[in-house]
Amino acid sequence: MHFREIVGHEPEKRHLRSLLEAHRLPHALLFVGPEGIGKSLVARALAAALFCEEARQGACGRCAGCRQLQAGSHPDLFWVRHEAGKREIPIERVRELRDFVRLRRVRAPLRLAVVEDAHRLGWAAQNALLRTLEEPPPDSLVLLLAPSTAPLLPTVRSRCRTLSFRPLDRAELLEVLCGRLSIPQPEAERLAELAEGSPGRALALREASPELASERVDALRHSPARYGVLVRWVRDFSDSPEKAAVFLELCARRLLRDALHAADRADKEAARTLLRRADTVMDALASLRYRSPNLALLLESALLRLTRP
Repeated sequence: MHFREIVGHEPEKRHLRSLLEAHRLPHALLFVGPEGIGKSLVARALAAALFCEEARQGACGRCAGCRQLQAGSHPDLFWVRHEAGKREIPIERVRELRDFVRLRRVRAPLRLAVVEDAHRLGWAAQNALLRTLEEPPPDSLVLLLAPSTAPLLPTVRSRCRTLSFRPLDRAELLEVLCGRLSIPQPEAERLAELAEGSPGRALALREASPELASERVDALRHSPARYGVLVRWVRDFSDSPEKAAVFLELCARRLLRDALHAADRADKEAARTLLRRADTVMDALASLRYRSPNLALLLESALLRLTRP
């Protein structure tokens, strides 16, 4: 993975290249931006630039360092991911990271430890990580990836250099969807309308039946649904978090848009009601993203609250 292979994020890529050229990488970096926009790809490109033994600022694909990185077996890389079905990244993984960066580097200029979904670190895990950030071992880099800084302790944030990543613009997103992923143009156009600059979100939408979600949201907005109907709708979206998220995000977007229209009409009561319902949906989305709840119960509860007067 080379920086030039990544669509978008030009300011962030330039900044990282300048740090590499000047040999002035900090001991800790924090990549912040919406999910699915390419932060992990940039992290992978940074690892390639560090580990390649023949080229500079990228990966030759031939040397031992590149081959080990491609195989996921490079001895100087430690990558932590949130496990599906678990609420948090366990503190044991942070302790493993702490032990890893203390070791002597094997073949790369430094030891690189990457934490995807750093917002999934609990307070105890963040405090364990803080010790490493406060007293970083020589020749080490800790890289955190998160959708926002809010879930991270101020002491963790203050010890990292933060790079903020923005969603791709429409042209960049279509380049990824059509050019890189070979999605037909008409379908890519429809996905781009909902994906908010995130290729990852676009792929999730493709698997999550956005047409069905949109149909259910419109039905919910225009007429009250009985309990039996709501239960059937829950079954439509409770088989995967991606489908549930698509449904709830569409719901929130439509409710907020309706609230703006009501405010334009000076219908304050309707606007307040719609904003209250949007808050209900946003609460459900927060639970879905950060608490790993029972999907069926989460959706049923949210829908019942939405149908109340």
